[in-house]
Amino acid sequence: MGHRIKKIQEQPDIGMGPTSLALLVGLLGGLGILFYGESLLGDIQGGGAPHGSRLANWQIHMGAICMGAAAFITILFLMELLSRQSKIAAWRISWPWLQLVGVTAVATFIHIPPYAVIFVCAIDTVWAYIKTVQGKG
Repeated sequence: MGHRIKKIQEQPDIGMGPTSLALLVGLLGGLGILFYGESLLGDIQGGGAPHGSRLANWQIHMGAICMGAAAFITILFLMELLSRQSKIAAWRISWPWLQLVGVTAVATFIHIPPYAVIFVCAIDTVWAYIKTVQGKG
């Protein structure tokens, strides 16, 4: 009887943990800011701002993506901080995603072909997700 109880207790939890929830909420928040950034920067470009008309379309898109990535990381950090009550644990989960902000920030100021940015961000995302899952424990 004791062996059977031990087996039941060792079954993995397949529900959504706090890190998965933080990733989901961060993703939704980042997408919201991405949409807002596209709208805001597009209005600056077309609204007659003194230097707004000098912004190229690729700068608008990359700037909005950079804003969305920064919002995603900030929300992820804050959600992990609230759930774990530890800045170190929240930082351990959040830091791998900082490369997305760096890549998109560089691509905002230097014209890098979109396929190259997408490729590098996809590789960074897979790497960051693996690091995030490993940092949960």
